[in-house]
Amino acid sequence: MGRPRIHDEQTREALLSAAEQLLVRGGLDAVSTRAVADKAGTTTRAVYSLFGSKPELLRQLAARAFGLLSELIESVPQTADPAADLISCGMAFRDWALAHPTLFRLVFAMPDTDLVTDSAVAPAGRAVLGQLRGKVELARATGLLADRPAGEVAVEWHALCNGLASVELGGALMATAKAERIWRESLTAFLHGLSQPTTQQAISARSRASLAGDTSPAR
Repeated sequence: MGRPRIHDEQTREALLSAAEQLLVRGGLDAVSTRAVADKAGTTTRAVYSLFGSKPELLRQLAARAFGLLSELIESVPQTADPAADLISCGMAFRDWALAHPTLFRLVFAMPDTDLVTDSAVAPAGRAVLGQLRGKVELARATGLLADRPAGEVAVEWHALCNGLASVELGGALMATAKAERIWRESLTAFLHGLSQPTTQQAISARSRASLAGDTSPAR
């Protein structure tokens, strides 16, 4: 009979939660294997057994951040209104950022860590972007995006949500009710803008209309 596992999934989650709490209080420098173990009420052996090192612990914490975001986006119900569904996904991103501000900063606002592009974390990030792209493709199929590429729109939508979250977490949006309104108005206005023809499309349309209207004989 094999030896019982001392460090299980419950211990792993406790260590990740401890690391997140330490990040809140002191940033990356506060996350040491000893501090994480003490915070979780276990030993450094547990940290090394489950993660191997501090860098790997941070990688798993970043992957967990994307996992939580993915679960929240997955929980957004699909309706007959793909535009409203996209906005709901944007508001879900806000809920995630407000609930886990340190994880938001870890994966989106700490470029020196290179966690988003790390091979152990990138698949989780791409999975979230894939979820968003699926929502965008549904909107595009109904003609809402004026034939813009779904992949580009997904990146633009993410950038807008990322920026709004950064501004709100920085304290610039003040009251919660005002912040929520600004989020919804920004997302709605951006989506409306995406529904309009691109500049090149508008020029082409005007050119075609001009040619179609010029019926005078050539001289």
